[in-house]
Amino acid sequence: MYKLNRLLGKTVTDSEGNSLGKITAVSWSKPLNSCVITTHTGRFRLNAAAKTSAIIADERERLDGETDIPPITPSQEIYDTDGKYLGKVGDAEFNNAAKLTRVVDTDGKTYLRGRIYAIGDIILIKKPKEKKTKKSPKTKSAAVTTEPIPNDVRPSTSATEEKDSARFPIKRRYGDFSFLIGKTADKNITNFYGEIMLKQGEKITLDALRQAKLSGKLIELCLHAK
Repeated sequence: MYKLNRLLGKTVTDSEGNSLGKITAVSWSKPLNSCVITTHTGRFRLNAAAKTSAIIADERERLDGETDIPPITPSQEIYDTDGKYLGKVGDAEFNNAAKLTRVVDTDGKTYLRGRIYAIGDIILIKKPKEKKTKKSPKTKSAAVTTEPIPNDVRPSTSATEEKDSARFPIKRRYGDFSFLIGKTADKNITNFYGEIMLKQGEKITLDALRQAKLSGKLIELCLHAK
C-alpha cells in the first residue's frame, strides 16, 4: 500500500535503477485507473507490480502529454455533492495495484473510493442516500366519534401559507455552492446549448451560479474555479 504523504519527496527510479528525480506531486487518473506520480523529469504511472520498498516508474509509462490529471494535495478542501464543507485532506491511500482506495481528512475521517465523486481544485464526495424508514402496518381502530372543533379554537393559517403548502408539499433542498462566488473560472463554461455562460478568467457571480445550477454545470464549475 502506498500513502500520499510517504510518496511525496521519495526518489523514483526506472526498472534499471536510474534516478528519475523526487516525487513532487501525486495524482489519481480515472481514465488510466491508476496513480500518477510527477517528478522534475516528467509524469509516470506508478509501477505497482514491483514488490520492493523503492518507488519504481516505467519509462514506457511516461505521461507528459496528459494535462488534465489534478493532484491530490495535503490540506486540499473536501466538499460533498450538496456543497457542504467536510474538511481538508490529511492523507490518501493507493493499493498495491496503484488504485486509489481512500481519502482521509485531517480529523481521521475516511472516504472510500466509491464515494469520491471528482478530484480537481477540491475533492467532491458523494452524499450518502437517506435511508428509507419502514412504515408500520396500519391497524384498524375502532370508530371514534368526535365533536366538531369550534372556529375560535382551530389553528389559523394565512392564505400565503396555504398557497405555499399546495405548491410545495415537500421541502425542496438545494446544495449551497455559494463558496464559489468571487472565484475565477479557469475555462469557458457552457450551457446545454453550447453557449458560453461564463468566460475563462471571469469571476463567478450569483447570477452565474444560478445559470450553472439550471444547466447542471455546478460540478464542472467546482472543478474549474480558482
